[in-house]
Amino acid sequence: MPSELPYLPTPLLGRSAELAALRALLEKDRARLITLTGAGGSGKTRLAIEFGVELEARFDRIWFVDLTLVNRPDLVPSAIGQAIGIQEGGSGELDEIVREMLSVGRFVLVLDNFEHVLDAATYVGNLLAACRGVVVVATTREALGIRAEHVFVVEPLAIPSRDQLDDPVALRQFPSVQLFEERARAANSNFELTDDTIATIAEICLDLDGLPLAIELVAAQARVLTPHDILSRLQARAPLVTAGPRDVPARHRTLEATVAWSYDLLTPAEQAVFRLCGVFAGGFTSAALQALAQAIDLDVDALFAVTQLVAKNLVRLSGESSGTSRFALLETIRTYALDRLRESGELAPAQRAQAQYYVDLAEQLQPAMRGPGMARALDTLATEYSNLRAVFQWSSAHRELELGLRLAGALYLFWNARGHVAEARAWLEPALAASDGVSTEVRAVAFNAAGVMAGMQHDHERAVAYFSESFALWTQLGKVDRQAGVALNLGLVAQNLRELERAEVQFERAYELYVQAGDRRGQANALGSRARVARDRGKLHLALDLLEQCLSLFRAVGDDWGIANCLANLGHVHLELEDAVASEAAFREALEVRRALGNLLHIAESLEGLAGVMARDRPRIAVRLLGAAKSMRDQSGAPVPAAEEARYADLVGRVRAGLTDTMFRAGWNAGRTLAVNSAVDLALSVEAGVKESPPPAPAGDLAGLSARELEIARMIARGYSNRAIAEALVISVKTVETHVKHIFVKLDVSSRASLAALASRADTP
Repeated sequence: MPSELPYLPTPLLGRSAELAALRALLEKDRARLITLTGAGGSGKTRLAIEFGVELEARFDRIWFVDLTLVNRPDLVPSAIGQAIGIQEGGSGELDEIVREMLSVGRFVLVLDNFEHVLDAATYVGNLLAACRGVVVVATTREALGIRAEHVFVVEPLAIPSRDQLDDPVALRQFPSVQLFEERARAANSNFELTDDTIATIAEICLDLDGLPLAIELVAAQARVLTPHDILSRLQARAPLVTAGPRDVPARHRTLEATVAWSYDLLTPAEQAVFRLCGVFAGGFTSAALQALAQAIDLDVDALFAVTQLVAKNLVRLSGESSGTSRFALLETIRTYALDRLRESGELAPAQRAQAQYYVDLAEQLQPAMRGPGMARALDTLATEYSNLRAVFQWSSAHRELELGLRLAGALYLFWNARGHVAEARAWLEPALAASDGVSTEVRAVAFNAAGVMAGMQHDHERAVAYFSESFALWTQLGKVDRQAGVALNLGLVAQNLRELERAEVQFERAYELYVQAGDRRGQANALGSRARVARDRGKLHLALDLLEQCLSLFRAVGDDWGIANCLANLGHVHLELEDAVASEAAFREALEVRRALGNLLHIAESLEGLAGVMARDRPRIAVRLLGAAKSMRDQSGAPVPAAEEARYADLVGRVRAGLTDTMFRAGWNAGRTLAVNSAVDLALSVEAGVKESPPPAPAGDLAGLSARELEIARMIARGYSNRAIAEALVISVKTVETHVKHIFVKLDVSSRASLAALASRADTP
């Protein structure tokens, strides 16, 4: 059973009682909203993940949603949607798509760091009411405060009392001491927990209030310090911390003291790099860290320093991205680093440097978004999305709209491909409304991006307004190729509105402008768009000619996205021209490319195309592909467009014609449960052109029955009543009675018992 929980490299110590209590909440109290609260560093997230791991066998899917960088409650549906794999591609509201996806099945959502968006608690309550199979486990420093919430306070690990410090046997049983030992041994393989040192270690844990994060940070110093040295230094540091605000909870002050103590032990270079690490959200690469260090004139070896911070548990390795290590800070530690960055006066230059770095990264990747490196570019941007979101937040808060809109202009193809439309519009449209002081070119790009996003949600009026503004700005700047792109987008809106003449005018206009600009990729896009209009008008041979020109140009410039779209359109035209071999080859190649690019809606369209090819000779495969495609459309919030409904209904009818109703429903439901890659593997594994063996024909005593009559005869043999048959086949009882009468006549039987005997004998090998 797949889950999306973060990987935990070390075992969870001392939490068996808490896990048992959480299981009881779920099983006995039937809790559907469990809120883990507690001090920072108490291990709420760690416990929630471990609880999720225990639930994997009992639920269809478990997702982890990090809300650290989501500081607006209205963006919580977007964060959940992205975590569960929704790609917006239609006009449906995102929260409706989320509810639809979670309404059938049993799922767990782990919502981490919910204190950032407490006003979204009502949304969570509504989601639980609408989706009866969903359980939410939230971690937060503050309860959500809604009905049906079960608040579970995560206390620190058990610690000894001072009168137990002279009992080594008892001390070894405390999980806080065990955690120190495990982390100290990881830092220093020669570390040993002896009767001489255990009392000192227990006193360290006692002074740290048993907070797991504090213990881990201190234990990391065992690589260079003895337990006695650690305790002495901790106790020397404490007065500097307890002088802080008295309204801060005691355990929070303890954790602050521990992080501060660890920070004090760093070299000046390590301290500077640690502070800088706090500006990153969702992890970072060494290249990003080194770029920011250089931008703010830190004269340090940032890569060496961060490896030292990893060894001291202040920074963690969080995986790899394109073969490069990624680093991350726990949120509590990151908050401390940000505070030190602010105190040092480095926060403003660091945030500006971060914004510039990620804007540059997105702009550098933009050319690859239409070439053979598109899949890798999309994955890179997805990995860095928390940092990109942080740049938008910074640009909005500091009125740095130029950088924010530059980032939006570079990201809109990513938003389009991966379906993050609601969040994109939430950032982009307010920025555009206040963009009068931004450069004309940046605004022109951003207006076009906004038009694309609005068009994806079928907000055609707004899309036309944005495109028209963009076209006017590009005309003012004299950028012919950019005018062409916007003209193409205006044509797409017209086509979606079924205004084919206006669409054709815009596409021809775009083609002429692209020729004038010498842009072959643009020419290919315009040719493909003209071909779709020709197909809609029934001019199939013209469409075929335009698409062949289009494909040649896309292959010449190496545009994977364009190649896949053109191949899919070729597949449809070949199918309508009854060239099944050419159609299947085109759809297969399109599907292979689209799998790599990861757009669910396009994958669904390719599966539907292949189902059309297989409808007559391979209906059992075709119906599973249709079921899988329907599931992907639901996940994208993109039903079949109105203009395609008639063609789609015809496709479903052709597939249904080759199957009994029972076989159709079983195949459809099986397809809906397929994971995306499994559905694609199924489609591509079927040997091209090979026909399915037909369903076994009725033999012997059942010869002469139709497919439907045979189906009903076998159901009678299994003991189905007429009403049960009607319900299973979704037909009326009267229709079943008519079929039964015909079966009795054809087989010359007068009772259901005689019919059952014949059916059983005929089906026995």
